[in-house]
Amino acid sequence: MKEKLLIENNLKNQWIVIYDKYEGLSKKAINLINATMKDLYPDHLSFYSENEVNEEFLKDKNFILLTKNDSKLLKDISSKKQFDYNYKEQGFTVEVSSNVYNEELQSVIIAGNDDYGLVYGVVDFINIYCGSLIFKTKRAINFIDVRYYHMPFADPIPDWHHKSNPSASERGIWTWGHCIYNYKKFLDNMVLLKLNELVVWNDYAPINAKDVVEYAHSLGIKVIWGFAWGWDTNCHESGNLDDNGLLALKENIIKRCLNEFNTADGIYFQSFTETTASDINGRNIAETVVGLVNDVCKVLLEKNPEMVIQFGLHSQSVKDHLHFIKNVDKRVHIIWENCGTFPFDGDKFSKLPEIDLGDYEETKRYTKEIAVLRGKDDKFGVVLKAMLGLDWHTFTHQKPNWIMGEHTEKFIKERSKTQSRIWNSMQPIWLRYAQNAIDIVKGMVDLKEKINIQGLVEDGIFEDKIFFPVALYANIIWDCNKNSTDLISEVMKYPCVELANA
Repeated sequence: MKEKLLIENNLKNQWIVIYDKYEGLSKKAINLINATMKDLYPDHLSFYSENEVNEEFLKDKNFILLTKNDSKLLKDISSKKQFDYNYKEQGFTVEVSSNVYNEELQSVIIAGNDDYGLVYGVVDFINIYCGSLIFKTKRAINFIDVRYYHMPFADPIPDWHHKSNPSASERGIWTWGHCIYNYKKFLDNMVLLKLNELVVWNDYAPINAKDVVEYAHSLGIKVIWGFAWGWDTNCHESGNLDDNGLLALKENIIKRCLNEFNTADGIYFQSFTETTASDINGRNIAETVVGLVNDVCKVLLEKNPEMVIQFGLHSQSVKDHLHFIKNVDKRVHIIWENCGTFPFDGDKFSKLPEIDLGDYEETKRYTKEIAVLRGKDDKFGVVLKAMLGLDWHTFTHQKPNWIMGEHTEKFIKERSKTQSRIWNSMQPIWLRYAQNAIDIVKGMVDLKEKINIQGLVEDGIFEDKIFFPVALYANIIWDCNKNSTDLISEVMKYPCVELANA
């Protein structure tokens, strides 16, 4: 009798993972589950493809199913118990409940509408469920306080229904390439925040550009190479906007786009708009930059009609001349910067002053205006700041023929100590004014079918630690319908997130 009870208990504790295919983004989803279960589940974890299992096999097992909506196994499960499919782009459903083939056992079903949805469903299962909700059963092993800890999956786990899809279709990080110290870990951490685009600014393309792009693609992340189309640290002084200067600039841009920055999913550029002035040497900045952009993009898009081109536009120099900006080629994505107060202003809020409500209301109004400047369906995006940026006091331009993201762990750990102190000064603004950021993002999202939102994270040591402001930013642009109190509470419990210490 004792032996029979032991066998029954072992069966109730046994978990397996079922997957559709071990390749592409599905492979990443499976590997994430495996790593998480190694932390939480003490026994051997077996993996089976869907065509290796059937109803009889699953009757005596708890299982985690990683799949997509078109799965035959999911269809069979949903014929026995209703399943809440998510058919939105990048969407998913996570269902933790009883095993339909044996009500005494349990199942976790993570079903994406597409490959991206599957990975993102796994990420939310890891961050939200395994990070917090799972720790609610009774038995504790080797812990002092039995109210909060137990051995997950060794006991029954709480039921959970979670259905989600993104507010912003393109969610990214904007950074300088020389501030990525380990590109693989950097990209891995982007997956844990459901980010799908990396914009990398360089003076010169790295010689390992192809390797970076290939690894990003294996994680479902697009790479956009950024470089200057007349931008510099002192645009008002360095901008040469006479006819000969503009002609030389156009020829150089086209050459570099076609020969140097041609390995990624698109290009991003900034021009001579990062200044508070509205003209340079008597030439209107807005009118001149539109002419430059349209002339260059016409040539590039004739050679490659599928090329993604992002125009990083600094708002302060063109704000009073939007009638010119309306004429930017509609095939070009305009990514707006410096659109007002937090979360667009980074430098001003490192010491946490009070936000001027007049500035805040104007920022909300202005961002809604530019969101539809070229129409509701135009290619529109913004860059949010108030996170860690470059030290412009020590900044120097890069030199050519360099390798990106291959620093030592020792270097990264040492760098992390100093940057953590700076992150510590940025955390309070996100805690205090998160709802402001949510409201501004929602105001834009509600006006657009699709939107591109990038977070500026320069020298933020993101490959070593996911600090709270970046995680909160990523979750705001994933779901801007949550309130700040709930979102902050949720993100703080993510296993991958850290609060910075001074």
